[in-house]
Amino acid sequence: MTEQQAIEIMQKAYPEFILQTVTDYENYFVFTMQPKDAPEGAMWIDDPTAVDKMTGKTVSFHPMHHNPKDYFKAVREKGRSIEKTRYDKKVEAGKDAIAHALLKN
Repeated sequence: MTEQQAIEIMQKAYPEFILQTVTDYENYFVFTMQPKDAPEGAMWIDDPTAVDKMTGKTVSFHPMHHNPKDYFKAVREKGRSIEKTRYDKKVEAGKDAIAHALLKN
């Protein structure tokens, strides 16, 4: 299974959520999500949801049950953003504005 196939499975299974990040970890593609109707600036903390690479089924993924040290290392090394939330876009806009201002000087 490819990452793109896992993304499509998640989008079909959870259409009311924005997929924020994906991490390729062992036999799973692990996703963090946020409800599409979450208020501006809201933080969403929930257990990640994963797609099992062998079955294509979605499962609740509890990092503490999957060798946490290795999982969090995978998040740092293999995790990536999928869809940017409004907050992510504001952070990027702020970084762009600072970079632009620094380049002017």
